[in-house]
Amino acid sequence: MAGSPTNLRTLLIFAAAAPYAVSFRAALPVLLRRGAFERRPLRPSYLAAAPAEITDLKGRILAAAAPTRRGTLSPDAETSTRVDALVRTLEAACPPEPARDVRVGGRWFVDYTDAPPPSNGVLGPFAGEAFQEVDLARGTYSNLLEVGPGGWLAARLDATYAEWDGVLLQDTRKTADGGGKEEAVGAAENIGADQGQTSPLDGLLETVRGFFPGVSSEGRKPVEDYGASCWKVDFRSLSIKLLGIEIFQKKFEDTARIWKMTYLDDETRVVRAGATGAGDDDFVFYMTKVDDT
Repeated sequence: MAGSPTNLRTLLIFAAAAPYAVSFRAALPVLLRRGAFERRPLRPSYLAAAPAEITDLKGRILAAAAPTRRGTLSPDAETSTRVDALVRTLEAACPPEPARDVRVGGRWFVDYTDAPPPSNGVLGPFAGEAFQEVDLARGTYSNLLEVGPGGWLAARLDATYAEWDGVLLQDTRKTADGGGKEEAVGAAENIGADQGQTSPLDGLLETVRGFFPGVSSEGRKPVEDYGASCWKVDFRSLSIKLLGIEIFQKKFEDTARIWKMTYLDDETRVVRAGATGAGDDDFVFYMTKVDDT
């Protein structure tokens, strides 16, 4: 009915809203150009921390590590735990694929490590400064130790590196009692297969799996891209120089370690280095870049 209270109320509502509708219609093209209605992607986890928070966190790490004098004094349990907790907070902000990032290249100063000598900058009775150099063009990696002005006593461990495939390494280090760890923790097990025999269906199954590159050969879980953050480092040689004259050299064969890049930005890099890749034997290296070349 034309004169009903309901119709009159509806007309009054439209009359009151009309100016706002005109304003919105005029503003709509501007809003569309500015993407006001576009769905915003979630901020990646590695960008969750603001730059100021990262800077503050780095300062707290260096302050907590200061009593160790860059790791040349082995940290006690309390210091090690405190520094590790702070470093893990920083690692949560690591960008994707740090091992493939060109910022890895250059010369890095070791601000802190919980590794034993000589990796911590100690050579015999002398404490010096430890550096790491990465040459991306040559695919080489070097640990350097320099003692005193001009590095009058210096040690250099040279290595080559390649992306790690995730296969754990055998721990060939000597234990404290002089025995060797004989377990080949990285050996693959061939379970349920007869030696030298294959099923007629094996070839067909492998062909089908080839259509699904994101699935492991077992077909149960995605294949992890270990090489995105980890290197297998093969040691080549160790040399020690006194006043620039080489007094010791050693060549290595079949000696490798796993270097896990757990944080990287323009000025800071964190590496967890271990003998096997299992993680339970890792030492942490917190470093600051001093040269891009």
